[in-house]
Amino acid sequence: MKVRAIKYDLPKKYEQGKKSFTYDIKEKLKETFITMYEKFPFYQEVCKNENITKKDLEKIIDNEEFYKLPGVWAESFKRGKGLIEEINDKTAISQYKKGDVLYFQMSSSTSGDPSYVLTNEEELRRTIDNFSKIFKKEGVSVVYVFMPSKKLLDLEGKLGAYKGIPTTLRVGLSLHGLEELYNDVRYYVNLDFKKVLLRLINKKVKPIRKDNIQKVKNIIEEWKNRGKGIGLGGFSLLLDPTLDEWIKEGVRFDIGDRVYIILGGGGYSGRKGKVEGKAIIKKNLVEKACEVFGINKEECADRIIDTYAFTEQQGAHEGRWNWDLEDFLFTVGDDTIMYIIDPETGKPITEPGKKGLIKVITYYLKPENILSCNASVIQRDLAMPIEVGERKEVIKFTGIERQKGASIEGCAFKGEEILGE
Repeated sequence: MKVRAIKYDLPKKYEQGKKSFTYDIKEKLKETFITMYEKFPFYQEVCKNENITKKDLEKIIDNEEFYKLPGVWAESFKRGKGLIEEINDKTAISQYKKGDVLYFQMSSSTSGDPSYVLTNEEELRRTIDNFSKIFKKEGVSVVYVFMPSKKLLDLEGKLGAYKGIPTTLRVGLSLHGLEELYNDVRYYVNLDFKKVLLRLINKKVKPIRKDNIQKVKNIIEEWKNRGKGIGLGGFSLLLDPTLDEWIKEGVRFDIGDRVYIILGGGGYSGRKGKVEGKAIIKKNLVEKACEVFGINKEECADRIIDTYAFTEQQGAHEGRWNWDLEDFLFTVGDDTIMYIIDPETGKPITEPGKKGLIKVITYYLKPENILSCNASVIQRDLAMPIEVGERKEVIKFTGIERQKGASIEGCAFKGEEILGE
């Protein structure tokens, strides 16, 4: 799918030189939450359960106590919950006709229970641009991605379409931004058109083609010899075993001054979809990457990056490697307000050392066009605050992990098809 380039203005988060939020962002939040309340009986019930009225929403925003805005649990968006037409705009879904600029973002079409979030073109573009801000690196002209290709993910989106409305996998939007930035993007897993035809005869045929480690090595060496700035990225679950093989074979590239590694999609637990594998220790992964690519350890914060994002909202958050934490240190994106809340009390955690659930607040560029109850979302992800603002909002955080007992399914692609297991 193609998403047009659309110009828009984001309100500044903070007053210049001050710790308080801007009038513009408060007004945008107020319009968004009041519209969401009036439009969705589902959100009215969420508020009712917390004894919050429409007038209370306005007061909470005026007082900059955004953490009190009732949040929707991320799993509510899953298809299996049967709430797709309650949590998204039921009228827009029922009246959809081909050609309408309307999309579903989907977390997965092949594993677990996918989430569906109804989105307009402007918010889709904002999501892509948030990824592009992280992916854009000076000097990089070629990129190799350890994950399925955009074409393959677009196909998965089409297969998961809901009531004929165009559907895109969220991870596919990140690749959309990547391909807009760079002309030469290669992928570890690609669509094999011959196998697509064979699949019509035999459903057991997997319509994919994977690069072997030697081919990936040859591609990087070719780029190195041509003096290219190189971007590498994708799933840690696919990069890590590749690094192990290269270290075993004595492969070294010595491109530390012109390579960036940008990871995403998690997988550090060693599980993705229904596949169980070796858990990845982040520090070990980073050390192996430094060894293979010749990255100076003092430059890891600039060269080795992770991303945190989820289907239910537009934001993307950049994490830079930190040796003291032995983890990535994330900075909250410009267009979102994040809290790390106590699972028992719902109150913000403001001191490092204790983990809580991630709660993210955002606004719509045009609040009158809101299509989903996703302006306040609580994830089943735990994290620890490192830097917190005066209004208890998180500025920097680390230590992301899935809450025990929470489903890890709904990943971007069916793991066993990638790994061949």
